[in-house]
Amino acid sequence: MSAVNPLSAEFLYELYATALRQEPLCAVLARHMRKEYLPDRSFQQVQEAIAVHFKTYKTPPSYAVLAQTFHEDYDAIELIDTFREYDEGQSAEVMTDMLESYIKGVRLQSVYAEVGKLYNENKQDKAEKTLREYAEWLAGFTLKSSSFVDVAATFKERFERNRRREEEEERSAAPRVSRFRGTLGRSPCVPLLHPVSGCAQCRT
Repeated sequence: MSAVNPLSAEFLYELYATALRQEPLCAVLARHMRKEYLPDRSFQQVQEAIAVHFKTYKTPPSYAVLAQTFHEDYDAIELIDTFREYDEGQSAEVMTDMLESYIKGVRLQSVYAEVGKLYNENKQDKAEKTLREYAEWLAGFTLKSSSFVDVAATFKERFERNRRREEEEERSAAPRVSRFRGTLGRSPCVPLLHPVSGCAQCRT
């Protein structure tokens, strides 16, 4: 695999500042960020801590939690403080789109290198297979769905459960025919209170 050009530090400052206040973006980083995308060891360590925290608690860690985690690592503390300084309300959608474009570019770079090597080795079939696999991956890859995976996976189950509940509620709300009521909407006739011959309701 060819060497990967890591993401720029300036972009990463804004990316992590946004992810620490936006749960969906933090979920994306926990799942898709790789060590080779990051420029140095401090970024890699902080990324690992954020990913572990999110996978455990399903929420981004606070700055205080990160500071405690790295209280003896001055480089990591300085990096975390830089995230805080860059937190200016950036759009999570913009950050996600830019990261997605970067990951696609990295994958394309890798595929081109591999395909070129295969053609040079006269392995045209394998090269074409690699290109097809890349095309299929590209057609289905998006970071925007990452934060909705759990929702999508359980949609059918939740839909069926809600439908059954609605049907039960409709049945329970439907009017019932009482064995004491000859016709819906009428009060039951009490013969002792009036003879059948004198009760208009009973005659009907």
